[in-house]
Amino acid sequence: MTRTASNNVSGRQPGEVTQSEFAVLIGVSQPRVARYIGDGKLDGAVRRDGRRTWINRSRALELLQDNLDPINPVAARIDEPQRRSKKPAPKSKPAAKLKAPSKKRGRNRTAKTPKIDADDVGNYTASRQVEQHYKALLKKSDYEERQKELMSTSQVMRTNFAAARACRDAILAVPVRVAPIFAAETEAANIANLLTVELKGAIAEFIKTMQQDLELETDQ
Repeated sequence: MTRTASNNVSGRQPGEVTQSEFAVLIGVSQPRVARYIGDGKLDGAVRRDGRRTWINRSRALELLQDNLDPINPVAARIDEPQRRSKKPAPKSKPAAKLKAPSKKRGRNRTAKTPKIDADDVGNYTASRQVEQHYKALLKKSDYEERQKELMSTSQVMRTNFAAARACRDAILAVPVRVAPIFAAETEAANIANLLTVELKGAIAEFIKTMQQDLELETDQ
């Protein structure tokens, strides 16, 4: 009777707690609870009675779970007791009957061990040797092909250098040959024709030299 009268005087209803009690329940400070109320995170779970503020505990816990980020430590503390309460109790297993150790275990393990024939070992070794031999041949063949490519490239470079030098010499020799003729010639057309003939001759000589060098390399 006294307890009922006290609850009526204080204004507390069943399931309600104060801000400080709710703060202790969820492990935060009282100002944090007041901030939750001001931000509207506990709307529907708060009842004001004059200067007092009452919080419906179960409803407030549900609202915080919905409104707080799951990674928030407060949400984790709220969710953890509920997960433990919802976790089914482990079923008791009947006591296992002890069996006498089998004497045939050693025999069974020995029987499962495969036997390796000496002929199989010899065949495997021979196969490995043949495989290694062919791999060595392939590497040697690849090396020889690369060497041929390098030698061919160097020969082409030498041939091109010789041909370019021959072309240079032929063109530089043109002025020496035509200078006396140009000194006595007064017609521009005649000078042009003569210069064209000399240059064509130098180019033809260059082409002939290139063909000869290619034929020599082919014969080698």
